[in-house]
Amino acid sequence: MDESKEYYFRAYNADDLSFISSSWGKCYYNTSVYSKLMSPQDFHAYHRPIRSNILSSKDCTIIVISAKNDPLLIVAWMCIEIPPSNQGMILHFIYVKEAFRGMGLAKELLAMLEKHFDNKKNKNVMYTHLTHRGSKILKSKQESFSNYYYTPHLILKGD
Repeated sequence: MDESKEYYFRAYNADDLSFISSSWGKCYYNTSVYSKLMSPQDFHAYHRPIRSNILSSKDCTIIVISAKNDPLLIVAWMCIEIPPSNQGMILHFIYVKEAFRGMGLAKELLAMLEKHFDNKKNKNVMYTHLTHRGSKILKSKQESFSNYYYTPHLILKGD
């Protein structure tokens, strides 16, 4: 990563999971289409166990971007799953704190995802969560995301 940047990639740790789950829930409630059809209490009662199941999966990986001057300050993160079947990859969610949006952090996280596909036959990315912002990005850059497929039913799979 460029040394001039004020942030760096790091592995997540157990102390990060509370923030990751909370920011995922709040962001998804505020930015998904279907969440507006239910109260915040009902949404979180339904979605919290889904996040917990994903985050506790042995195939789940979370990549965190932290501020260089404060490693505990998470500015962005990405939750992915690498299925043992090697049938592509599952992208569950990308989160960027509002103050850090527009800096290309999500793009850098996706570039890390794409690196996984070097020397892989199946380069499909199945994503399970779609927000208004994500939908706009996908529409505006369709060629860049031709191997991305919306597959929300994958959040219901058992471990």
